[in-house]
Amino acid sequence: MPLAAAKKEQNLYPQKGRHNSYAFLALSLLLYLLGGLLLLSTYGQSSLKQLRESIPFYIELADGANEAEVFRFQKELASQDYIKEGSLQYISKEEALEEMLADGDLKEEDILVLGENLLPNAISFQMKSEALGQYAEQLEALEKEEFVVEVSYAQTPLLGGEDWLSRLSWLSSIFVLFFVLLALTLLRHHLRLQLLSNREQIELLQIVGANPDFLRRPFLQKSIYNGLYCGALASLALLLSILALGFWPYLSFGALLSNSLLLLAFGLGISWLSSWYSLKKYMAQPLSFWRQEQK
Repeated sequence: MPLAAAKKEQNLYPQKGRHNSYAFLALSLLLYLLGGLLLLSTYGQSSLKQLRESIPFYIELADGANEAEVFRFQKELASQDYIKEGSLQYISKEEALEEMLADGDLKEEDILVLGENLLPNAISFQMKSEALGQYAEQLEALEKEEFVVEVSYAQTPLLGGEDWLSRLSWLSSIFVLFFVLLALTLLRHHLRLQLLSNREQIELLQIVGANPDFLRRPFLQKSIYNGLYCGALASLALLLSILALGFWPYLSFGALLSNSLLLLAFGLGISWLSSWYSLKKYMAQPLSFWRQEQK
């Protein structure tokens, strides 16, 4: 190939500009969202399970409850499939008083009535995450015991099953899909503009015998660099977000490294495939198509 034609190859590399910046930012934001969803899907379920299984339930016992009956009840309760292993604990009224005083919010005279401790004896436990969907039925059965006054617990959305998490996942997926389409559209539009601006150089190289692979190579190389840059930027932004939100102690270094490598791979793949498809489509168009586009 003539030297002049070879030098022209340098002009085929996409130049930086406003459209390139838009495509770069859109792809970076897309990868950032994908990275967040990957971490959420990997650790969200396990974290949610831990949170759901940390919800305490308290069975208030009647003052006149027979100790043998209470002991039998505890053994039966510990054998239930829905009880989290090792969470069952008997709390006497004296222990309850000590815990309340240890919190420091109340003094002893604020709790005792005429010097008498009226706090009830209680049994505390946690339920397995998969059993919380039927917690109301389980608690209703417990309250049928004669010596059980009531079963109390803190109202929290975590008790309502995982429907809200599914809805959140669907909304996040739709949001990510929107940015996938936006990033692909901007990448395609940017490449089309670059091909139009370099059409004369492409025609010259075609005249001197350059094959399609040679013509596509500069654009594909640039797409690889852009994909890696976007992946690195998204990984850095995600790490900074994790630090700012205080999630760093809950994530392992290996998980963060794997997530960053996946973002680099996704960025490279999306950028390269989008460029390859657009180049294959546009460079197959006849000369009349490009002349019409330039008008």
